[in-house]
Amino acid sequence: MTLKNIDENAIITIISTQKSEEGSETCEFSTEGTFYQRGNKFYLFYNENEEMEMANCSVMIIAEKEKVTMRRTGDFELKLTYIKGETENTVYYMPFGKMNMTQTTHSVSTDLSDSGGVIKISYTLIMGGGEQNNDIEIKVKRK
Repeated sequence: MTLKNIDENAIITIISTQKSEEGSETCEFSTEGTFYQRGNKFYLFYNENEEMEMANCSVMIIAEKEKVTMRRTGDFELKLTYIKGETENTVYYMPFGKMNMTQTTHSVSTDLSDSGGVIKISYTLIMGGGEQNNDIEIKVKRK
């Protein structure tokens, strides 16, 4: 999945907070992307940039009422499905190898309409022997 020559009709802002034993870190970045609704699902596509540290990656997010699926393709590949109370084992593919991951979703909320809205996800990630709690807020606004 590469996103070239797509109609970038939305501004996407992602606020991500990671909390671990070492402390807490919040990152925020904005990019342009594509946003549309088909049936009861909302689709969001964007290319990651240098600011996101994964410049050769594309992201597709499918948001439903109680479920969010995120798929990253490119140099770093990953597919995660967020459903409250569920645990998922997956593999994170990176240029230098792969790593097994386990994520447990604590909460998922989607408040989207044709003009945009917000997706919020809270989850715990276990990867490489470490555990961290993550909160992600994705804001979408049509241009």
